[in-house]
Amino acid sequence: MEEAATHESEGARGATAPPRARATLLLAVLAIALSAASWKSSWSDGFVLDRRAFWGAPWRFFAAALAHPHALQLVASLAGLWLFGRVAERLVGAGRLLALVALFVLGIGFAEQAFDHGGNGLSGVVFGLWALLLVGGWRKRELRGTLPLGLHLLMLAAFAVCVLWLPSLAWGHAAGVLLGALAGACLDARGEFRQALVPLAAALLLVLGAGATRWRTSWNFGGASVEYDRAGCDALERGDEPAAEQLLRTALKFNERDGQSWWNLGSVLARLDRTEEAAQASWRAYENMGLDADQRAFLEKIQLWALNQHIALGEPSKAFPYAQNVAKLLPDELEVWERVRELAHDLGDDEWFERADRECQRLDPDEKPLGPDKK
Repeated sequence: MEEAATHESEGARGATAPPRARATLLLAVLAIALSAASWKSSWSDGFVLDRRAFWGAPWRFFAAALAHPHALQLVASLAGLWLFGRVAERLVGAGRLLALVALFVLGIGFAEQAFDHGGNGLSGVVFGLWALLLVGGWRKRELRGTLPLGLHLLMLAAFAVCVLWLPSLAWGHAAGVLLGALAGACLDARGEFRQALVPLAAALLLVLGAGATRWRTSWNFGGASVEYDRAGCDALERGDEPAAEQLLRTALKFNERDGQSWWNLGSVLARLDRTEEAAQASWRAYENMGLDADQRAFLEKIQLWALNQHIALGEPSKAFPYAQNVAKLLPDELEVWERVRELAHDLGDDEWFERADRECQRLDPDEKPLGPDKK
């Protein structure tokens, strides 16, 4: 009985003792330093998590995790790291804490790449540390009470908000929670991990890594288009149009409704003198996003070019879609509707002929309707 009481009192003292924070402080200092470095525009590309992390630049996983694009995000991550990191470090030790953070960073990066696109910051790691303490405390009576119930409820609410309203953050946070819960399930009261943690974590990383590379086109929900669109724009700025075209077409494989990628692809094709393809790509951009005045002017010009080109070649069936496009862009131009009516007549399209005829009457009330006989 005395031994049990002694053990219990020692456990109580351990639960209230000030946590050692060497590893936690190290992570905080690195986060501050790398965040400040990333705010320099000339260095910002080095803190981007993208496909390059898998092919020759694995350090990007850690650079992106420690760098925060905004000061407010940095403060929030540091607060979470201080709350959960110190307690976790006291339980498992500095070395194991750093190993766990490395595990979380890789798993979070793999998940973000597999399902969306790479992000920045330690918030996913913070969720992982919280899940470690939550599950560890639930499974082991000796670990209970390390954190107040209110803090657990706050984290649950924050996680629900991410999943329901911030889907771009949900995948990384979900991976952090999953890995943290796995580590917590393998944690004993002495801060030791069962040997099962290594093969289980390795298997999970292997699956997520395959999803982020080999299976990415089928797993990704469209966020990867952002990464490839950015890389395509970089290639275009370098003057490497073939590489830019390939990257932008890859972006559209992930999200065929990405208007910005369609517009950028149209710009590349125009540079390559593939004007009709550029006209088609720019129209797809118009269908999927709003255009500014300059973009709209370019779109009108290139659609008119394609229309006139096919008319000059005696190809009314190919000219007709461009005539329809121009009519949508310039609905108050009589000449455009007359051209649409003429092509509809030649192709026997009664619906478009009658529509164009009505528009011609609207724009020129003195003009008599031609009627369905197309006289």
